[in-house]
Amino acid sequence: MRKESLELPGEFEIPQASAWMKSVDTPLHHYDGPCEGVLVDVGAHTGLLSVRAAQAGFESIYCYEASTHSFQALHSNMQLVKTPGVSHQLHNLAVTSVTGQEFILYDYKVKGDSGGTNTGMRSALYRDGMRNVHSQVQTISLEDIISCHPRIEFLKVDIEGGEYTAFKPTASLRELLRRVHYLSVELHTVADPTFFDPVVFERTHPWYSSAEAAGPELVDFLRKCGFIDSSYELAMDSPTEEFASYNRNRSV
Repeated sequence: MRKESLELPGEFEIPQASAWMKSVDTPLHHYDGPCEGVLVDVGAHTGLLSVRAAQAGFESIYCYEASTHSFQALHSNMQLVKTPGVSHQLHNLAVTSVTGQEFILYDYKVKGDSGGTNTGMRSALYRDGMRNVHSQVQTISLEDIISCHPRIEFLKVDIEGGEYTAFKPTASLRELLRRVHYLSVELHTVADPTFFDPVVFERTHPWYSSAEAAGPELVDFLRKCGFIDSSYELAMDSPTEEFASYNRNRSV
């Protein structure tokens, strides 16, 4: 997609970290498909990608954000930026593999750490010392989201480790993903104990053979769903976060 500068009012709430801004551009940077129809933004945060998508030409944008704080900023921002002819639907929900459950989010900042650049960001995965921020976040399954749309032109998933639950490899999800033309998902290295606890991960994600194998197994599932890798690059200059972009293989 041709890169253009965002047109934002001064009251628009954005993160201060410039590295985070890079991660906003990454999902659309390699996209060369039509900027029209439906875009689903899973992990919408404060709405920057949704604004860029609206300005690019997508007519219907569906935002899902689990963090209450980020959702409040998202709601306020969307009131400030209204693109004629574009419909925004905002949902304060955590996207997982099951609808109607409660979901726990954790603060990236561990106890005793007053610094860091991830203030306000949340993690779907646990490691020792993380602070429990939300204990009652309602969920919606990725299957239920996709089933609402005959076709999704662009699906972006950036949910801080939650991708391993949202993309639980089932036959029903595999069939539904045929409706998605282009997918951009941020993948986390869950086997790194510096960021996440592999033992806890393996207990809560039994459909993967191990924490170390979870990443490759998720990528393999997406390929079996008919997606072809189109890009794979580091996001935010972090060795634990990578954006993988996939085009739909029309022959599958």
